[in-house]
Amino acid sequence: RAPSIGTRRLPPPPRSAAGMDGGGPVSDWAGTILKSTLSPLERDAEERVARDPPDLSRLAPLEAEGKHADAVLLFCGSGGSKSVTQNLARALRDADAKVGVVRPVFEIDWETARGGPWRAAFDGQRVGSHYARELVQAPWAKLPLRSVHALGGSVGAFAADACVSALRDALGDSVHLRLSLLDPFTYRGIWGVGYGARQFGRAADFCEQVMNTDDPVPSTNEPLDHAYCMDVTGARARDRWRLPADEDEGTSGHAWPVQWFADYVSTTLDADGKPECLTHADRPRGQVIKVQ
Repeated sequence: RAPSIGTRRLPPPPRSAAGMDGGGPVSDWAGTILKSTLSPLERDAEERVARDPPDLSRLAPLEAEGKHADAVLLFCGSGGSKSVTQNLARALRDADAKVGVVRPVFEIDWETARGGPWRAAFDGQRVGSHYARELVQAPWAKLPLRSVHALGGSVGAFAADACVSALRDALGDSVHLRLSLLDPFTYRGIWGVGYGARQFGRAADFCEQVMNTDDPVPSTNEPLDHAYCMDVTGARARDRWRLPADEDEGTSGHAWPVQWFADYVSTTLDADGKPECLTHADRPRGQVIKVQ
């Protein structure tokens, strides 16, 4: 992997036999290697939620035909699957089809496993680790996996980041991990103010953030430390956008980064005709650009 630009390179993640929700080959790297960065109140909240884990039994399985070494996982935000996430899932599949790429794209609605507002982030991390475990054990997965692109909108960022961290723990540097966070919610519980801003993207080979800064949703209007950030608040394309009927008018700007990504996502290929593995060589972590 190319070394990260704009932040120090992290030490290799630890290996563990137990996953975040109690089994399998994947563990929650963020909750292990980064534990020393959490305050006592944050650690206490983490332990309380661990004693009352979410019910993951109703989550949809990752099912695909054929064999695949590349995969895309899109984690929905609060409220589950909506028009904008459905548009994004369709756009991701269309972008692949345009260049002849065949890889599964999963839109993951984890609403059944999400608790109240103050534990949703913790539950999202459990969900992300769950799907990382399922991915490496899937009968259609061509191991070793070549690349995984995880995306998360709003609080879905916690699931996407945990999925990437857990995959890094399970597979090491053998897999390329891309993380796309779309107006990510960054508070983890009551005491975890700024958790996502500090932690999101550490395990990813390439982490990008798309944000806007004029919606009322807390903790979504600042750039992340470990991401290349695109601020689409003033993008001209926004003038043509109309809020879908299934979105809350009070938080309308919060959905815009998801739609922007859907409008402009593309699949580029490397010299071997495979999906390109992006790095931070020309898009440094911590850099913010304003999209016009």
